[in-house]
Amino acid sequence: MWLNLLSHCVPGVIASSAFQIVKRFQQAAYLSLALWSVAGSSAAQQDPGWRKFVHELGWQIKYPAGLMSAVSGSSGLGKTYIGRDNSAKLVIFSAVKSAADYQGFQQDLLRDVQYRGAMHTQGDGWFALAGQRNSTRYFAKFVFDKKRHFARAFLLEYDQSLSSTYEPIAAQMAANFTYEGSNWESEEDRRNRARSRVQKIIDTVTGPQKTKWRQYHNTAGGWKVSYPANMLFTDTVPSTSSVRVFRSTDAQSVLTIAGGPTLIHNVQDYKAQLLSHGRYEQLKRGQVGANWFLLSGKRGGNTFYEKYLFSPDMTQVQSIALEFPTSQANAFSDIVKRMDAEFSTYRVLEQPAAGGQFRTSTDRINGVTLDGGGWQDNNGKGVLTLTLTNNTDGVLQSVQVDPFRSDLWKTIKLEPPIYPGESDQFEIEVILAPDGKPAETSHRPKDRLKWWDNNHRNVILSVFNREEEFKEEFGTWLFGN
Repeated sequence: MWLNLLSHCVPGVIASSAFQIVKRFQQAAYLSLALWSVAGSSAAQQDPGWRKFVHELGWQIKYPAGLMSAVSGSSGLGKTYIGRDNSAKLVIFSAVKSAADYQGFQQDLLRDVQYRGAMHTQGDGWFALAGQRNSTRYFAKFVFDKKRHFARAFLLEYDQSLSSTYEPIAAQMAANFTYEGSNWESEEDRRNRARSRVQKIIDTVTGPQKTKWRQYHNTAGGWKVSYPANMLFTDTVPSTSSVRVFRSTDAQSVLTIAGGPTLIHNVQDYKAQLLSHGRYEQLKRGQVGANWFLLSGKRGGNTFYEKYLFSPDMTQVQSIALEFPTSQANAFSDIVKRMDAEFSTYRVLEQPAAGGQFRTSTDRINGVTLDGGGWQDNNGKGVLTLTLTNNTDGVLQSVQVDPFRSDLWKTIKLEPPIYPGESDQFEIEVILAPDGKPAETSHRPKDRLKWWDNNHRNVILSVFNREEEFKEEFGTWLFGN
């Protein structure tokens, strides 16, 4: 009968309501499951590999992607997943209430042969059914909108021999299966809450910004330097390991950080060689020290500042080259002063400890790419879809992203993680301003919907043991499991 209840719901109705699952649901769900549980409901040996499913109406639920695979050709009514050997099935769907109230809808389900005799528990706006048919156990949960007309729902069925695996799965899915909001808030309360969130973001991105400094680590050259991370953003992965380019959001300001071996071991000779390139006609400063020199002046409508720093043995040289519109000289004045002061000592990286291939940030950031964005505006909710590719030799567990360059970093925990050489898509919800565009881009009137690839940081990797992975794959090939 429940299949007859699957339906396309009116997105506006779903999107305009906010909901809450009462806290006692988790205990109730466990109680229902325990009535027909084998002794001790321990978690499965296999990682459930939680992943987010986004329904076409905009709501979300996490499902155990490590245990179940999607059935191809699913209709637009929802999604079906099947476990190994067809021993378990999960259906995620939307339902339309067919009775006068949701209690009546629940009773209609209980009269259906597949739910007859089911244990049921309920709260304010939701109910759950649990039971057994022959050797198959099932758990279903329905959560209704404020008007009790539409529901989000899932149904999990599995062979009783798999109880120790799927009972914890059902309980966790049920406990986390909630609507946003609380206490069946009114439409006015929801709008006020949304406006408050929008205004908080707008105040953050449009208010006075204090420069945030981060260290760039060049692991190829073994050195580091600080840069203003919320004003200049890293370019895409560079073509060489010795050069890194950072640009402002409007691309008018550029910082190039480079370093590596040099065949010119004299400061004055190196400076003369640069000046011969013909880009320093409006040179204003040309200071020289024992193992450094700087060049500063005008270049058309821009101001440039460059500094070159040699290693103690004069065989390596690091450089910073900053160029920005002269009209923004006041904004960059303090930045130039700090970079000049800090970039005075040839600083090298500490040697990493065992397993330290994951400690150096440049290796991790360069080894992960973030691109392929897609934008959707679903009834007042903005969703940005991005693609992560892991080209490192570790397992990608999480990463922080700021695709709009608003300095509002979002932590993405990958469930399941991304293995070397693999890619996966993920979605981030974007709060919209009253004009229907991202609130976090309010600081720039133009290009409100522009986002950037590869604006990520804090890449977290775990060690990938290829030998263990091969053993698991070989067992799969050999025994077909």
